[in-house]
Amino acid sequence: MKFGVYLSPFHPVRENPGLAIERDLELIHLLDRLAYDIVWLGEHHTGGMEIVAAPEILAASAATSTRSIRLGIALSSMAYQSPLLIADRVLLLDQLSRGRTELAFGPLGTDPDMHAFGLDRNQVRERLQDAIHTTSDLIRGQTVNHETNWYRLEDATSQLRPFRDDIPLSLVSQGTPEAPATHELDVGLMTLAATSPQIRHDLPALWDVFTRQQPGGHDEDRRQRWSLAGPVHIAATRNEALKNIRFGIEPWLQYVERITGMVISGKSLAEKAASLVDSGFAIIGSPTDAIVQMKRLQSDSGGFGTFLQTAHNWADTDATRASYELFARYVVPELTHSNRVRKSQWRQDSATG
Repeated sequence: MKFGVYLSPFHPVRENPGLAIERDLELIHLLDRLAYDIVWLGEHHTGGMEIVAAPEILAASAATSTRSIRLGIALSSMAYQSPLLIADRVLLLDQLSRGRTELAFGPLGTDPDMHAFGLDRNQVRERLQDAIHTTSDLIRGQTVNHETNWYRLEDATSQLRPFRDDIPLSLVSQGTPEAPATHELDVGLMTLAATSPQIRHDLPALWDVFTRQQPGGHDEDRRQRWSLAGPVHIAATRNEALKNIRFGIEPWLQYVERITGMVISGKSLAEKAASLVDSGFAIIGSPTDAIVQMKRLQSDSGGFGTFLQTAHNWADTDATRASYELFARYVVPELTHSNRVRKSQWRQDSATG
């Protein structure tokens, strides 16, 4: 199993935006040092809290000062711009990052974003159906002549090529995958809010829908390209974790309920936090609590390749950094079994005195 972070990012409207974005960069550097596998950066244009409109720029800033962490763009708002512009920016980022770039797409996006661009959800889906193929062709070095009612390309080709063989593509879903005809593109799947009760219990069915839409390949191999995302905050004890999140969970709750329509039961912040934990939507507790919840998610889903912590700014900077470090130090080794030999030898040596 691999591990990463989905960084929208969420920042309360009372904060200095420049300093908030600088803190995002510092987080990416920390994740790289802690050997997280990937960070996905979101693209948003409205709403006030998700303030990165050009994730490629943020990723490019991080690319030259990180060593191994992969930099994903998720999801690229393909319906709002020419495929040539998307392909050119992604290929440039792949060169800057020395082949660490990934790209995700999907028929998602907030209603305020779509309204700002004068589009409805059906138009977004229709444009995505066309744009993903054109963008993929350009990334793979093909020359494109294509015209739609929203862009026109004549002898268009991207000047750069991927740093290595290819740039991995993923479909982003929240619930049942609404996939364009991408069976020839060999895409992975990213399920946002996968830990929410209504989605978590349907994960096997969601995977079945995806594999029917994307035929071919061994199921176990394909599951390695399935990423599940959910919010996490851990501390030394559960009580400490619950105390930490009082810092910033309220604006996050207000934003999520207003933008997504999600209803989180409870009247007080403490009741809502308890609801998030009891429902399994959020991991708020100790490293042991996180291990138990992660194993449950593995069982509920039937198996997946990458778990993405959804960044949320529930806690202050120090507690947030400590949470990511605790996860890397104690949760990851348990789930990847990286200490199996060490534990076995320790038991043997202890038994022999």
